[in-house]
Amino acid sequence: MKKWLIIVVVLIGLLVTYAYVFLPKNVNSSIVVKIHCVMNSASRYVMNETKWPKWWPGTIIHDSVSNKDIFNYEGCRYLITEIKYNAILIETQANGFSISGTMIFLPLNPDSIQVEWKYGLETTANPINRLHLYWESKKINNNLLNIMKSMKAFLDKPENVYGMHIDQILVKDTLLVTTNFSSPQYPTTQKIYDLINGIKTYIALNHAKETNFPMLHIWQDSGIYKSQVAIPVNVVIPQNHMYLIKRMVPGKILVGQVTGGAYTANEAIRQMGIFMTDHALSSPAIPFESLVTNRMEEPDTSKWITKIYYPVF
Repeated sequence: MKKWLIIVVVLIGLLVTYAYVFLPKNVNSSIVVKIHCVMNSASRYVMNETKWPKWWPGTIIHDSVSNKDIFNYEGCRYLITEIKYNAILIETQANGFSISGTMIFLPLNPDSIQVEWKYGLETTANPINRLHLYWESKKINNNLLNIMKSMKAFLDKPENVYGMHIDQILVKDTLLVTTNFSSPQYPTTQKIYDLINGIKTYIALNHAKETNFPMLHIWQDSGIYKSQVAIPVNVVIPQNHMYLIKRMVPGKILVGQVTGGAYTANEAIRQMGIFMTDHALSSPAIPFESLVTNRMEEPDTSKWITKIYYPVF
């Protein structure tokens, strides 16, 4: 019995010595990731709490008392306490304690940022408690790393940030046969394709060939919807009061593709405009839709494929 008591006392002594000598009183930790996106994207999807569900890897519950969302992941709870210009203050609630941390955003170059999530944890003189907090900090670090990886995986992809993959290419179809019309209501698919078919007939009568899908641009001016329809051709043909020949500058142009109806296409144009703002691009001309799917032949708008083009400098 005496032997076992000595062993227990020695083990306790070793534990206390280990806790005081090898475990720091203050645990300072930092997780850093590099993300291929601009600061504006991070602001929209990370510094805006309502967008966290798009990339958060755990579960989210709404606390009706505080009227705040609580973000759960692997046994820990995360609460946003304050959002600053380039930082978010986050409280982490773990097993029996809570810590305050900061997520900081720094631009590295025009198309990438660095995100750092750091916190400081002060342990106590109690060796058991110090050991507990030390091992809990290891768990928290692993959680933060996985959360940051999930954020990075989302923000690294333009299709997540802007709803589509966006490429910059050179304009190939520079010669267009175009016509336009105005209407008090948003133009119907039938009306749009009546004009498209009219252009197709005119192109065929002049022995030219179409080189790409029909193009469409709709905008509103003083309550009136104005629509411009065009089809690229291979050669110059005569023009008249109905059908005009226009040339596009063979410069740079952004292109993306979406699937869905008119709302989806219009939202894609808006998102491409945001992409331009994010990347400090300007445009010398109007954006337009390229109607890949013949919308008269496919009544299901969820199957319409549309390419979005936006000329840029």
